[in-house]
Amino acid sequence: DFTGGWGAVGLSFVFVILAIAYRYFQRVRHGASVQPQPAYASGGIDEVPGPHVEPRHTEIDPSTGFRRGFASEIAESGGLVQFLQGLHAEYGPVVQFILPVGGLTVVSLGHPSLFQSTYRIGDRPHEMFAFIEPMFGHDNLQVHRAARAKAIRRLVASPLGHRALSLLYCYVSKHAVPWLNEMRKNKVYAMQNRSLAFALTAAVDVVCGGVNLGEVDMDKFLRSYDTIFTEPFKEDSQKIDPAVKGERVRESVAFIKNTLGCIIEKKRKALAKNPPSAGENSDVLTMLLTTLDPDTGKPFTPDLVTSYVGIFVLGAFHTSLVGASWTMFMMTQHQDIQEKARAEIDALYEEQIAESGGQSTANVTLSWERLARLEYTTRVIQETMRIYTPGPFATRELSEPLDVESYKLPSGTTIFYPLNIVHMNSELWPNPTVFDPDRFIRYDSKNYVPFGFGARICPGERMAWMEMKLVVSMMLRHFRVTLATDPSEVKPEEHFVLWAKNDIMLNLEPIRE
Repeated sequence: DFTGGWGAVGLSFVFVILAIAYRYFQRVRHGASVQPQPAYASGGIDEVPGPHVEPRHTEIDPSTGFRRGFASEIAESGGLVQFLQGLHAEYGPVVQFILPVGGLTVVSLGHPSLFQSTYRIGDRPHEMFAFIEPMFGHDNLQVHRAARAKAIRRLVASPLGHRALSLLYCYVSKHAVPWLNEMRKNKVYAMQNRSLAFALTAAVDVVCGGVNLGEVDMDKFLRSYDTIFTEPFKEDSQKIDPAVKGERVRESVAFIKNTLGCIIEKKRKALAKNPPSAGENSDVLTMLLTTLDPDTGKPFTPDLVTSYVGIFVLGAFHTSLVGASWTMFMMTQHQDIQEKARAEIDALYEEQIAESGGQSTANVTLSWERLARLEYTTRVIQETMRIYTPGPFATRELSEPLDVESYKLPSGTTIFYPLNIVHMNSELWPNPTVFDPDRFIRYDSKNYVPFGFGARICPGERMAWMEMKLVVSMMLRHFRVTLATDPSEVKPEEHFVLWAKNDIMLNLEPIRE
């Protein structure tokens, strides 16, 4: 649901806190006061059930200037996902609650049958995405109003579609060779952190059409990304001096924007030498540089091009990586399933090698056509993303009143969709804690929403599936994978996506050269 896979996802609780905090300090800086809000919003939703508001929930925290809300309850629950699981179990499928910071009241819908009434809603609450403004600008793809977002999504549908991805796959697969060689040097492999460079390069390949990153300082790029989108969610972030933190963010934003600017300029020069045929937009960047803005009828501004490319590149690389990482973790916990997936993968590799006449390059990655034939392995990834949904939340803003069950929600209401709760509903998914890929032989697609749904479903879903299947098939072809730590040390954390705390440390036992 988070465009480009940002959640292909979703929206983390901590991100909401930081976004509201950003708005708060903007108001304070300009002399505005923080007005107290009622315990629950009125105007038709006051009858929606939710946890009782006690005086301690409405106390102002002097360190933030906000009401304390349900921060302690969320922390005690282990995170927002667990907190909402408890709320929905107690109060039913429609619940309202107060976010711990800012006094923002949201309505959470905990069943896919309720999602359907909001499928066509395309607006999002701008405040919840304020934190990404320094990187992507005030009016970015995440917060475009519904009509504007629909028009842009229509434009990128072709360069992110099946045909375009099949042509771009050659760029992605060529980068798998050095990545595979790196893995062979490590008996213990930090799946998340050590794979970021490959995932980023693959995202640039797809979004920008194989533009060579050149002499980019990859370590600095990833550190800059971490500063902007990961560090704020860490527990010790609040201990950093705000002035120091702000300067680090500004430097990181400048570095990433400069890097993206160089990529865009390379593509611009390439297109000047070899203009594409009319209507030929083989990648997102080509489309942005050769197509008119549907709103203005003029070329997209340089700032918009940079913003859109940044959203798709940065959104794509970490979400597909997280999905592949959790899949490899599940393979360490279910060796029988790992062997079954490997058997399917090996059969396709052997077919490919025979067809190539024994070429060594045929033993690195599967071809695009053979990726599509990975039936059991695809179900393994599907089941992993059901249990470990990379983006566990989606959100919308009502632009007009809406009836949900017996409740009348007024215009302006913020809707929360706890996607992971749907995926773990025992009525929809029998024995939901059991890892069973074969449940996806036949399933109801409306109950499976790892990439969101409706008007804001992730447009990069096909790209994410391509990258995840490539990563999983290549690793299982070349390595037998076990976990290098105790399983209890692998704990999901609600960052920008559902990251694994302390990474996922893998033992890689080589199977073949």
